[in-house]
Amino acid sequence: MVRHYGVEQLVEIARRHRPFLSGITVSGGEATLQLKFIIALFEAIKADPELAGLTCFIDTNGHLGAHSWGRLLPVTDGVMLDIKAFHLPLHRELTGRDNVKSLRSAEILYAAGKLYELRFLMIPGKTGCEAELDSLINFVRRLGGDVRVKLNAFQHHGVRGKALEWTKMSEAGVEAAAYRLRAAGINNVITPTVYL
Repeated sequence: MVRHYGVEQLVEIARRHRPFLSGITVSGGEATLQLKFIIALFEAIKADPELAGLTCFIDTNGHLGAHSWGRLLPVTDGVMLDIKAFHLPLHRELTGRDNVKSLRSAEILYAAGKLYELRFLMIPGKTGCEAELDSLINFVRRLGGDVRVKLNAFQHHGVRGKALEWTKMSEAGVEAAAYRLRAAGINNVITPTVYL
């Protein structure tokens, strides 16, 4: 079911539920496709005396340019950024576009102190391979090494088309990747608590 809300309506909903909230996260689809709306919502949250203490986070694929991040970062407390793949042809296969903006977004967010979490989707035979994990390790080291990295296990829920034929990522596969990252000095690694 789709419901349409304006900024004022969402602020009112947040006020009603304020005792139970520590923050809000805008996700999607791709949340940043609604850039003006997110900016207006976060500005309204920050300006409201009852809600000003809430954090304002974004869950995104990072396919956003530096100018747009410049508009969004002043009202954003943190970003959870998805990196689907490092190898350019693989990223194109998975998403239909290149990863240049996503990787640059991670750099911009880290430099601004707003990269809350870098998320990496583990797909057996694709992103779960040695080369992709090496690229992830090297990228996190270039950013600074203290980045929180969340390894997500590919599963079939919410998947369509040829991805239904891909193998699900096992708990053992994710834990082996986490061990490898930690052995490389990347200590802030999060793994799923549930595997379906």
